This record gives sequence, structure tokens and C-alpha cells, in this order.
Amino acid sequence: MKSVAPTLVALAFLSALGSPEARSDEPRLQETAQHPPRPPSIDPKKLPAPPKIENGKRVDFFFDPALDQLGVYLTAPVADDFRRISAAKFLEGAAQAGFNVHETTALSRGMVAGDLRYESGGKSGWIASANADVRIAAEPGSSKAGYLQSFRTVERTTVILEKYSTIRLLVNPAPPRDYNVTVNGEVCPATEAGIYKVMPGESVVNATRPKKPKCEWRGSIAPGAVQEVKCAL
Repeated sequence: MKSVAPTLVALAFLSALGSPEARSDEPRLQETAQHPPRPPSIDPKKLPAPPKIENGKRVDFFFDPALDQLGVYLTAPVADDFRRISAAKFLEGAAQAGFNVHETTALSRGMVAGDLRYESGGKSGWIASANADVRIAAEPGSSKAGYLQSFRTVERTTVILEKYSTIRLLVNPAPPRDYNVTVNGEVCPATEAGIYKVMPGESVVNATRPKKPKCEWRGSIAPGAVQEVKCAL
């Protein structure tokens, strides 16, 4: 009988992490109305930091630097899929890199949610989960830090992104980038590179500039293919 691919197992595990059944607190809530559970005390220092928003999009400390270097904007479905694949691959070798189950679960969930963060302190700072209950020292030479950081490199990011379709938007004149971009109904920033990653299949691109006719393209894009959309605005 064929064995199940490690990534598929990891993806199934991640799916379970995100399912209502996996997160259910029902066993702990089976208390009588006469003796309700006492609410836990909250340490303000451990509350999640509010997400940073830029151009209407939450900033992902962990993955955004590599994406910015590549000049690539991930539309929402691609961003979600990309983070899940990265987290699944992280799960495959986490134990061998020295992560315990609690650390592995917290960090993989953080990858999927896009809420891993950087904290100052120590020699080189820390990579932490949203509620800071797991912190990994970002020290050079550390097997944990090295393994975790490898998932945010340009090289690894490029490999994963190859499976998606690419829209290259060429607007003339630009700059200025005072035009609006919508890809598959999602409002996207007008970027210098004009590169947008979408899921393979049908896509619709709209670019508009005040007092100019709308530019629209629609069609199907194969996995890994690049579709140029030229707009004279």
C-alpha cells in the first residue's frame, strides 16, 4: 500500500488545527450552571499586539520581506494557500530541528494566520507567536532559528510561488501610480512591479484612473503562466 505524502499529512493536520472540532472547548465547559468556571486571569503583557495595516492589508512580518524583495503581491486566495503550504512543510521537519509539539503547533498556526511577529531582546531578538507563549531566539547558528527562518527566504518563497498564475499589469503612463487596481474583485495596491499572483483559472483585472476609460482584461491563466495586461490610462 502506498504511503501518504508527508506534505499531505501535514496539510491534514493543519486542517484539523483550524477546524471547530479541534479547537472545541466543550469538554472543559461541561460544568453545571450552579458552579460556572471562573474566567482566567489575563496578563496584559501577553495580549496579542494589534495587527499593523498598510494599504488596507495586514502586514505579515514573517513572509512579507521576501515578497517585497520579489515585488510580488499575493491576492487573498493565494496568500492563504501559500501560508498553509509553508506551514505544512515546516511541520515535516520541525521535530528533527528540535521543536516540541507545543512550539510546532503554535508556530505553524502563526504561519497560517500570518501573525508571527518579531520581538526585541536577548542577543538577536525573538520570533514569537501572536500571544507570545512561544518565542524562538533568532540567534545565528541555532538549529531552531535556522530552520524557522528558512521558510521566509526569497529562494523558498520563489519555489512555492511557481505553482500560481501571474498577472503582470503594465499601466501607461506610470508613475504616477494614482490608478486603482482590482483583481478578481479584490482591491489591490498599485505597485511598482505590477506583479499579482492569482490562483490558476479564470481571472478578471480592472485598472481605473480618474477621468479615463476603464481598462479591463478577463481570461484564463494556466498554472505557472504569466499574463501581461496593458492599460493605457
